[in-house]
Amino acid sequence: IFDYNSRYTLAKVDFTPYLLSPDISNLTLSGSTEPANKFVMLNRTIGGTIGGTVVLSKRLSPYFVTRDINILPSGKLVLEAGVRLEFPMHVGIMVHGQLIAEGTETENITLTLHEPTQNVGNVRLVDGKGPWEGRVEVRRGGRWGTVCSKGWDAVDTMILCKQLGYPDYYEYLSR
Repeated sequence: IFDYNSRYTLAKVDFTPYLLSPDISNLTLSGSTEPANKFVMLNRTIGGTIGGTVVLSKRLSPYFVTRDINILPSGKLVLEAGVRLEFPMHVGIMVHGQLIAEGTETENITLTLHEPTQNVGNVRLVDGKGPWEGRVEVRRGGRWGTVCSKGWDAVDTMILCKQLGYPDYYEYLSR
């Protein structure tokens, strides 16, 4: 068992099924068997569960995959020639249905790690383990200085991540 929103969040489960009645002659199942989170495409940011057909065109490429793409057995993801998908390190594709890649010799399909820059104009991340983390600094009057974390929240993090080229933020820590 795993959480569709975070495939690394695994759970150990002891499951003991039982019936409320010994009579199973008219047993019915209720509820949906479809996952709650559907496929989302907002501008060029994509992710979620595909149960039908989704076509990604070169016209809107590159796409930034911010959540796992899960293609159900009934689902089909079509990548047209020239499409580029950029994934952060914690996101991937799970294929149980169809993944159709229509690339050609001259128009490849590219699946790549999205590596945002650590320094964009007047804002940067420093002293992190990689380009995706670190202490926030801003340049003012030609000098770099650390941002005070007092009052820093998820909205500030989202704005910073967009400035640095991330399609979304994963988590933030305030010290």
